[in-house]
Amino acid sequence: MFFDKVISGEIPLQIKSNDAKILADSMNKYLDFEVFVPDVKDAELVGGTCNEINGEKLAHIIHKKDNIFIYTLQGNKDHVMKEGSKIVLCPDFMENVSKGINWFACLKDENAVAVIWYKNGVICSSVAKMESKAIADLLTNYKAK
Repeated sequence: MFFDKVISGEIPLQIKSNDAKILADSMNKYLDFEVFVPDVKDAELVGGTCNEINGEKLAHIIHKKDNIFIYTLQGNKDHVMKEGSKIVLCPDFMENVSKGINWFACLKDENAVAVIWYKNGVICSSVAKMESKAIADLLTNYKAK
């Protein structure tokens, strides 16, 4: 799982920054969509990396709260939702997003929980070793601008 490889350092972060705007601006140079980097109060932004999987450009963003890493995979919502997309995050994902459901749990096992969410044309899957509601609360508690 990509999450484990990033957290372990097997896949290094291309951009190390705790500034959401700097990270987003840097990542947007590689992507075909405007990445959304949550600038949150209760976690430290660590950095990110970009790559291509199955022909789709993707962003990988890491936050850290205490000793827990929160990994977020992002892609272009229109591309991922297109019929025949090779990027599928979980079986009921497209149906939930089409219905307007946001912040829903997708995967839960002994190692991590994945939450699907979207904002500003970007579809996201955030994974952490915490409950889905805690992930959503953490990533939506933005810093004051």
